[in-house]
Amino acid sequence: MAKLKNADLIGRQEELTPEMLRAKISGENGTYPLVKFLDMNCLRCDETSRSYTCIFATKCYGFFSFMPENRDINKSLVNQLKQSYKDNGYKFPIIKVNESLKIIDGQHRFLAAKGLGLPIYFMIFPKYDVNDVITLNVNQKNWCDLDYLHSFLSRYTRGESEYLPYYLFNKFLKKFNFPITVALEICQGVTSGGPGIKKFRNGDLNFTENMYTSSVYRAQKINDIGEFHPRGAAKRNFVRACKFMISVNGYDHKHMMKKLRLYPDLSRSLREASTMEIISYLEIFTKLYDHKKHAGNRICFDRRWRDKQ
Repeated sequence: MAKLKNADLIGRQEELTPEMLRAKISGENGTYPLVKFLDMNCLRCDETSRSYTCIFATKCYGFFSFMPENRDINKSLVNQLKQSYKDNGYKFPIIKVNESLKIIDGQHRFLAAKGLGLPIYFMIFPKYDVNDVITLNVNQKNWCDLDYLHSFLSRYTRGESEYLPYYLFNKFLKKFNFPITVALEICQGVTSGGPGIKKFRNGDLNFTENMYTSSVYRAQKINDIGEFHPRGAAKRNFVRACKFMISVNGYDHKHMMKKLRLYPDLSRSLREASTMEIISYLEIFTKLYDHKKHAGNRICFDRRWRDKQ
């Protein structure tokens, strides 16, 4: 197939109307014809995927729209991309769209190119929807956890009640100042990188009203103790140590808070450190909690932790 030069491509952009493009997409009998619209050495089409194996280009920016479930636009990232295109050249970054020309992947690249008046190079992935957007970004690690939360919240507000757990989890996040991965540990015992965080990103979060209530109760106690650890109150090891201490049978939270206030010398390292190992936290908690207690009434959080390892 003959190659199309950039000049030919841009010159033909007026021919690429939405109606013509949709006609090309639909094909006959619901199939998607394998037609190369743009053939360039630096671009390749994946013929084993569901993609409509053409690479299109246009400056008709109005063709495209965004998916509300996609992550929020990061203006700083758009500006960085624009500067990169200016400094390093525009090397045909391809965006992915579905048959309705909603952007699946590449919304920041799209906005950067549009802002500079550059052509949009795109491939069409028929029947892709928000689930494919999420799967794509789980695999590519483009999204942060707040992006996933925003996406599922958007679906809940549009009436998809199965995403109620994300509404409740967002409510929890607004109440307490914990990073998402740490908040998940408080709520569900999920560790970063484990199967739980994958379920969160895939839309399978399990978080009920009862779990919300118990998580708030637990988080409030962690916050109370965190007032004496201002540099590390939201960090993972501190939260894990607090969770373990609170879960020990016989733990008395009022007693612990009283000891923290009465014996600042015993908690000095807690106030000064930014983080430490879990066992180090538990050793400090043990010194405070068991201080002046009869040997038979001591809990020894650090020893209990070691016994469980």
